[in-house]
Amino acid sequence: MSTCATCGAENTADSRFCKSCGAQIVAAAATHETRKTVTVLFIDAVSSTALGEQMDPESMRAVMTRYFDAMRETIEGHGGAVEKFIGDAVMAIFGVPTLHEDDALRACRAAVEIRQRLTELEPQIRADRGVAIEWRMGINTGPVVAGDVAAGQRMVTGDAVNVAARLEAAAAPGEILMGAETHALVHDAVSAEPLAALSLKGKSEPVPAWRLDGAKEAPGRHARPHEAPLVGRRRPLQLLQGAFQEAVEERVCHLFTVLGVAGVGKSRLVEEFLAGLGDRASVASGRCLAYGSGITYWPVAEALRSGVGIAEAATAEQAAAALSTVLIGEPEAERIAAATGSLIGLNADPHDQEELFWAVRKTFEALARGRPLVLVLDDTHWGEPTFLDLVEHIADWTRDAPILLIVMARSELLEKRPAWGGGKRSATTVQLEPLSEVESEELVGSLLGQADLTGAFRARVSSAAEGNPLFVEELLAKLIDDGFLQRAGDGWVSRGDLRELAIPSSIQALLAARLDGLGAEERSVIESGAVEGKVFHRGAVTALAAETSRDGVRDRLASLVRTELVRPEQSAFIGEEAYRFRHLLIRDAAYGAIAKQTRAELHERFAAWLEHIAADRLIEYEEIIAYHLEQAYRYRAELGPPDAAASELAKRAGILLAQASRRAEARGDLAATVDLMDRAADLLPRDADRRLLLAQVAPKLLDAGDGPRAESLLQEVVAESEAAGDERAVAWARLGLLSVQSSTQSTEASDDARVAEKLRDRLMELGDVEGAQQAELVAAWGLFQVGRVGESGARAQAVLDAVPGSGSLDSQARFQRDVAAVYGPMPADEVIQLIEDEDARGTQLPGAGLGASRMRAIQGRFAEAQVMLADSSQRFAELGNRLGLSLCHDLVGSAALLAGDIGEAVRNLQLSYDEQIALGDRSYASTTAGFVAEAYLEAQELDEAWQYAGIARDTSASDDIASQAGGRRIQARVLSARGQHAEAEALAREAVAIMGRTDYLEMHGDALVHLGKVLHAGGKVDEALTAAGEAAEFYGRKGATFLVERTRKLVGEWVGELG
Repeated sequence: MSTCATCGAENTADSRFCKSCGAQIVAAAATHETRKTVTVLFIDAVSSTALGEQMDPESMRAVMTRYFDAMRETIEGHGGAVEKFIGDAVMAIFGVPTLHEDDALRACRAAVEIRQRLTELEPQIRADRGVAIEWRMGINTGPVVAGDVAAGQRMVTGDAVNVAARLEAAAAPGEILMGAETHALVHDAVSAEPLAALSLKGKSEPVPAWRLDGAKEAPGRHARPHEAPLVGRRRPLQLLQGAFQEAVEERVCHLFTVLGVAGVGKSRLVEEFLAGLGDRASVASGRCLAYGSGITYWPVAEALRSGVGIAEAATAEQAAAALSTVLIGEPEAERIAAATGSLIGLNADPHDQEELFWAVRKTFEALARGRPLVLVLDDTHWGEPTFLDLVEHIADWTRDAPILLIVMARSELLEKRPAWGGGKRSATTVQLEPLSEVESEELVGSLLGQADLTGAFRARVSSAAEGNPLFVEELLAKLIDDGFLQRAGDGWVSRGDLRELAIPSSIQALLAARLDGLGAEERSVIESGAVEGKVFHRGAVTALAAETSRDGVRDRLASLVRTELVRPEQSAFIGEEAYRFRHLLIRDAAYGAIAKQTRAELHERFAAWLEHIAADRLIEYEEIIAYHLEQAYRYRAELGPPDAAASELAKRAGILLAQASRRAEARGDLAATVDLMDRAADLLPRDADRRLLLAQVAPKLLDAGDGPRAESLLQEVVAESEAAGDERAVAWARLGLLSVQSSTQSTEASDDARVAEKLRDRLMELGDVEGAQQAELVAAWGLFQVGRVGESGARAQAVLDAVPGSGSLDSQARFQRDVAAVYGPMPADEVIQLIEDEDARGTQLPGAGLGASRMRAIQGRFAEAQVMLADSSQRFAELGNRLGLSLCHDLVGSAALLAGDIGEAVRNLQLSYDEQIALGDRSYASTTAGFVAEAYLEAQELDEAWQYAGIARDTSASDDIASQAGGRRIQARVLSARGQHAEAEALAREAVAIMGRTDYLEMHGDALVHLGKVLHAGGKVDEALTAAGEAAEFYGRKGATFLVERTRKLVGEWVGELG
């Protein structure tokens, strides 16, 4: 149906003329809803109902009209709009149809003036009519949806309106109450006193409120004409220049961190420094995205592309050629190119995190060989933990390459990394503080050049900016936009009464007001750009624009460049123009103004555009496409029950996020793996894809320190999959539960191995080879725990031979093979050779140094072991691998125990145990408890030794060989020291018997040595000598030359005692 604009009659949709009056039917223009922050003023009469009973309706109407006329005049005089009169109440809006940065203050001023005018009006009405009415008011600021008034839509809708009405109802006669957001915006410009929080109808929590007593003199208004000169940053600039000089002269990487609040001038400082370098250095830059979950390596990929000289629209062949050129002459250039190429979309091959870190660092080192490199990373406070680890890796491990690594971030970075930059040999951190009042005024003068402006004007702008250069620039730009600052020859003059223009107290209000003042077409263009992000493309804006507006997009963008809201930027795609918002806050303000329904539509259309433009480099942009589809769905879901189209959006986003989660797992990015898994699971329907994703990835929550949630999710998947008859997901989920519960509970490893083998066979029947290989590794780990170490290693090797040379299965199989080699029957020299061969092939795991260090320790090569452990500790710390770091402490303590440094042994082993308990990993912790007990035994602290030996036994499964034997042998020694020789011997023999069922050569020898010491203490020297001799044989088979020598020395001492 269509409505006649002339008479209001309803007509059929295809009618050209009204059937009632004959007028031509004009199609209704599309309405445009926006989200904005406005200030609502409610005014109501007190006891007017009783008064209405006493007065004639016409007399009552005349009285109320005089009051209402006075209110309307005052409201409109302050830039507000009366939305409606409701009986004896008035509702006014400040910010519709156009926002002002001082709308909250205007509402407060209007309320104070209305109160004064009504007070003055009262005697006149009393004299004329014999009555008087008291009034009360409520003011509140908050987000609303503003309708299109021209289309007859209601002005505003939102909770801010309701709260304003409730505040008015809570006010006493003659009072003006205002809410928290209003007070925050105007507190410097009004007199107000706080009240106890009010319990308002419809609000679940008490609402803070203030009583408005009066308004002060208003501050000023808005601007930014030209690029800001650098003011007040001489010292930070000198530090940057000095850091660059150091990097060049010493050929090192200098980490230079610039911290500060948004708009304080971080980017401007770095731009000034770069401009002064000229051609003395190459520059590579990248930025973290505000919504960068899962886009962990985006900033470094961006920096690699800019540094290597790859246009983002280049073909894969062109990009690969450019990268190869940079790496000419570099050892292992092909390996570096393969890993680096995976980050910039040249291939989809997975690489583990250690390999990626190494390759990225080597590429930047190669870039810096010929000419110093300045690597600039912006908005780093948004960076994922893995990305921050990579930045620190580059800073710590770059060698023989002059790199100045500039990191710009808000101070929130230090909340994520309190020790950022600390302890590094070449690092500087500067915190940019707000400019002083003098410096701010200097900046105002520099921006305006010759200007006929008073000192009060400069001071007003500087005061409002609070030392923030961006605020100064924006304030001046708005004053120019509004005509209060005008060109006069080569300078500027002020026009109008600036006293009525309050300088805003928040950048959000300032930017929102400036954007709201744009023309409708410019507004549409900048909002469309905001959907893409801080950097956006003309093609995307055109695709998002209404069909009738697409031809004018280029002109609108040129207009936005002239008004300095955006600036041209290097394009990411061939044939495309790119633009960058001058600051992320401008982008946020533009995006925040878009109605959620419109956001949903624009996100979906942008995803389609990006999918099309990315073409053969889709993998590189997959997570961004997923993000936009996700947003499109979530906004639809917020507005009502999802329909079929919205559900399809959710599924598409979920599938892409699931793929991204698995790729993150393959490269060892734990934080991204879990986050992407959660987001995908939240979007996918409860179908086979979702079940399999959770079954495969949820176990990673254990490594993230959330074992209970991992277990809960996996049990949920088992139940759902069984109900759905999804055998594959059931098998994967049960496999995940085995892995999780073997660490968090005292499960029997032999039972776990048998269950895993059954799951392996079933997965093979289902045709899931990858699942069967995963099950085989779980079974092999169970065999390791029960002491079938050689078999465990062989089965891990078989999986390793069958899987591709990268990915999570490869890494897991390699780890299990190496652990079996270290603790099983393979001689120490062969283990060392195995690990060295891995290193030569570039497939060595971060933890490989742990096994090699243990082999060197049992051969008495303690200095080498210490070096390897220090390197491993550093690598695990760089990667944020807490479990790996705890194992380093374990092995440092064990090596110190062998070397006789008992204090160091106790400290590191206790630290290792505490870390594992904190991680919720009872499997590792129970074994470590046995080593802690041994350290306390050697320190003659028998009570602690007994306690931790008991923990080893009591918290481990009955077939956990290392923990059960380790606890018994130390408890035997404690009993022996206390003179309980029979009980001690029995326990010691139990430990030996347990080890006799295994091929743990070193630990078998350890059990025999402890038995020998117990027998010796009990006077059974001959039997002690036999036990020690057997121990030496086991040590010899392992190639543990230090242990062999130490045991023979012990035998010699005991033989000497026999005379």
